[in-house]
Amino acid sequence: MTSPLTPASTPAIILALPPHGEASLITRLSADAGFRVIRGAAVQSTPERPDVVIIDSRVPCFDGLAVLRDVRIAEPDIGIVVITGPQPTGSDSVCEFLEAGADDVLIAPVVHDEAIARLRALLRRLAPPALNPSHPAYIALDVARRAAEIHDARILLTRTEFELMGILTENAGRVVSRPHLLRTVWGYPGEARTNVLNMCVSSLRRKLASSGIPPLIHTVRGIGFTLHA
Repeated sequence: MTSPLTPASTPAIILALPPHGEASLITRLSADAGFRVIRGAAVQSTPERPDVVIIDSRVPCFDGLAVLRDVRIAEPDIGIVVITGPQPTGSDSVCEFLEAGADDVLIAPVVHDEAIARLRALLRRLAPPALNPSHPAYIALDVARRAAEIHDARILLTRTEFELMGILTENAGRVVSRPHLLRTVWGYPGEARTNVLNMCVSSLRRKLASSGIPPLIHTVRGIGFTLHA
């Protein structure tokens, strides 16, 4: 997915369904807001995956709710905004759209500036979180399986090994003190005299080495440990 629209970023891609829906808003999205707009294609057949789909449910002979459900099944992570008409008292159609998977519902008459602001807010929510700049790109930690994926190797770890690896990875390039590791992983007071940390580091190093991983965990004598290639 592209990141939220900024002057220097790639324009977000908006898919409008059906192609003749809410023409004035679509024009504003393209001309004034800088979005790239695709009209009326199926999500799966667009040349590039859209960031957000706008569904105009007011168009005659167009079942917006059914289209919404189909899009949500096909693309669970895509942003979906529905445009609907004025709602009579007691109507639950807005709730139906939201429960069917819409991220936002705009009620006509659509205020263009508000619609654009809502789209930008949705894009910010959908954007992937920024990576910790110190986190090595070649290390991935699988919490569910308690495993480390380093380059092409998958290494199963014990609970304490996984927690230790996680702390060192998040602080890659920085020295993590022995007292901090003992407190965080084992709950020991910082001044505890125990060999569990050295044993855990040794076990981690053996597992990494047996998988062909070059040395990553380094001892900083008298202080603690650091992780770097």
